Formats: sequence, structure tokens, C-alpha cells
Amino acid sequence: MGHTLQNYRLVGSFDAAGMALFVITGTNVAPSAGANDFSAAIIGTISGVGGGMIRDVLANQIPGVLKSGHLYAAAAFAGALLYVLILSLSVSPALALWIPALTIFGLRMLSLHYGWGMPKFDARDQ
Repeated sequence: MGHTLQNYRLVGSFDAAGMALFVITGTNVAPSAGANDFSAAIIGTISGVGGGMIRDVLANQIPGVLKSGHLYAAAAFAGALLYVLILSLSVSPALALWIPALTIFGLRMLSLHYGWGMPKFDARDQ
């Protein structure tokens, strides 16, 4: 039983790291296509969340972002907004990459560990 939990945590860690990198990459590429900062953050969020959804669909699973209330898209969007904010401050490229990436990763991991999440609507509760 403990081995399964350990595997789940490992997969969650890699998922959080991958999502963070996809969010930053998507947010970084969007302005070269003419997107403003807010649009770039949205595109980065879609890039990060969409990658996880595609992975889940290919693994024949319901995408995690659709079934759990854990911070996923919210963590991605927060990191993407932080990234565009940091870029406007003209800091070093390394800091501009790592601060938002670690923020996304940290929020996602804390969400998994502590069960933090967004409120969920369930029509059956009505």
C-alpha cells in the first residue's frame, strides 16, 4: 500500500514540474505572436493544463483537472501572471524563469499534500 502512495507522489511531483515548465514556455512564446500580458498568461495556463489533460486522455484516464478540486489551473494561472509581472521588472532571465516555475510547482505540491483546492459545484447537492 505504501509503495502505491509513493508512486502517486512521484507522479504528482513530475506532473507539477512538467506543468510549470509548459506554463512558463507557453507564456513566454505568446507575446511573439502578438499577445498582450494577460493573454500570454491565459495561453500559458492553457499550455500547462492542456498538456496534463492530453497525458491523461492518452493514458485512458479522466483528466485530473476535471475530477479533483486540487489547485491545478489556478496554480498555473498564478504562475503565468507572476511570470509576466517579473518580466516587466527587467530582472535576470534565470530569476524570471525559476521564481514562477517554483511557485507553480510549490502551489501544486502543497495542494496535493494538504488537499487545498478550489470549491467544486456538484448538481447532485442541489
